[in-house]
Amino acid sequence: MIKKDIIEKIEGEADVVFTKKNGVVDDIDLIFPYSRGIESILEGREYRDALVIAPRVCGICSHSHLIAAVNAIEDGFRKANIAFELTEKARCIRDFALSCELIQNHIKWLYLVILPELYKINRLEIPGDLIKKASKITYAITKAMAIFTGQWPHASYVVAGGVSCDPSYVEVLQAKALVDEVLEYMHEALFNPKEMSILKDMESVFTLLEKADILSLCMHTENFLALGDTFFSRSGVYKEGILSKIDIEKIEEITRYESKAKDVLYDHEFVEVGPLARALINQDEIVNGIYKEYKSGIWSRIFARIFEGYTLTLKAKEILECMDVSQQSCVLSHHKKSLSFSGIGIVEAARGSLVHEIVIKENRIDTYNIITPSQWNLSRGSVNKKGVARQAVRGARSKEEAYLILRSFDLCSVCTTQ
Repeated sequence: MIKKDIIEKIEGEADVVFTKKNGVVDDIDLIFPYSRGIESILEGREYRDALVIAPRVCGICSHSHLIAAVNAIEDGFRKANIAFELTEKARCIRDFALSCELIQNHIKWLYLVILPELYKINRLEIPGDLIKKASKITYAITKAMAIFTGQWPHASYVVAGGVSCDPSYVEVLQAKALVDEVLEYMHEALFNPKEMSILKDMESVFTLLEKADILSLCMHTENFLALGDTFFSRSGVYKEGILSKIDIEKIEEITRYESKAKDVLYDHEFVEVGPLARALINQDEIVNGIYKEYKSGIWSRIFARIFEGYTLTLKAKEILECMDVSQQSCVLSHHKKSLSFSGIGIVEAARGSLVHEIVIKENRIDTYNIITPSQWNLSRGSVNKKGVARQAVRGARSKEEAYLILRSFDLCSVCTTQ
């Protein structure tokens, strides 16, 4: 039996074609019918326009795209022998804002996507306070971010060589108070900081998964990737329990003629990116314990993402405590009128590894290429070699279970078809 649906509750639009066999999902085909053409829009523009246009790729992870764009430009500057070193202050502000974006991403995903789907699968009434819970945390953390970025989403406060903001000590204290507010809520509803056990809402996730008999749902080939070396994670490949270094030359994009989304492989293999991949590559003891029991099941993916949100909140507080507002915000000063260079910017975004590649000829963008986390996780593949999400849904007993699996990867159509 073949059935086609439009996937709702995602940014953008995507079709999914289900193929059932013997009463379970045997295969799916994800089709992205539209392209936004951001890469083409950037071509021919002055290179600094990337810092304004690239964040418009996505309204959910816009800051990640901004940082990837500036990283690509700065990488190109260094290759063009334009020497500079970011101040610790500028680096801290960028890292803090990225932390905030990931935190609010992870929390909204839990309360607005995962929990409602779990209640639906268990034929239970969806609690009326989920939106309120999501709003409480995301409002506070986004407000803390906006102290430095000016707005979210689509902030443009980052410039090559630093940032354009110059926060005061009082503003840093205001951000600290907001982060403390988020931590207090997490300690009440998500994690016990002393025993590192789950609480309330995370217990609800586990209970609902157990009730529906889907704790280990969505197993797939266990290949994981993280491209970025960041303040909270390190790069690497985790393949069937073996950790190795990355080689960006092994990344390959493949055009799909029936869909606007490109497949992307690493070393000829489909890989999963995101919080679970980062935790395994970081060899996080707590997530490793979950993974040993539930492998690449849905509980492992959910736990890893929400636990990363918690650890990022702790790191955001550390960043603020060591920020020196007396340092310069931007250090780059050059007088070359015409620049030609190429650069690569890598960021670990909420859903996983994000890559921006830029080629500049006489100050103008010649080519711009973006590889998003959703491309990694939602790659189609072939009959004999299926992509990660496509492989994961095999065996789902209903369309609802299949949707929950897909949403555990957190679909984003506009990122996938930028």
